[in-house]
Amino acid sequence: MVNNVTGRFEIKSSRTLSLGFNDYTLTENAQTTITVGAGYKVKGFKNEFKFLGLKIKLKNEMNFGCDFSWADNAVVNHKLGPGLNIYTQGMIKWNIAPKIDYMVNNNLNISLYFNHNRSYPKISNSFVMTNTSFGLRLRFSLSQN
Repeated sequence: MVNNVTGRFEIKSSRTLSLGFNDYTLTENAQTTITVGAGYKVKGFKNEFKFLGLKIKLKNEMNFGCDFSWADNAVVNHKLGPGLNIYTQGMIKWNIAPKIDYMVNNNLNISLYFNHNRSYPKISNSFVMTNTSFGLRLRFSLSQN
């Protein structure tokens, strides 16, 4: 039995500039994302239960994982003449997503997941948005190994 610990750290950054000659504006679209994740794999996870009076013992692989991400998006219009900078879009988003995977056999995988997203706008005419999803996912593969 060999267990496994994994970790992940990721930083993404992008910036796009567009120059408009009609109204002399420079549009800047900037995005930064930071993601941190961790996982733990247990090989030989023992699971015992009764089904129709039969005692069933399973000794399979279970994965625990959790990801956290933070993103900052902004669109700014820069007027070239008077030096006016106006935020036209943008938000700060964060997400947390823990999950548990259990491999029953080579064809059947069971996942329990939770995903929570929250967005904070940078302009006053938008609202804070929250999305949450959770559930149980059964994945059955018809391929032969």
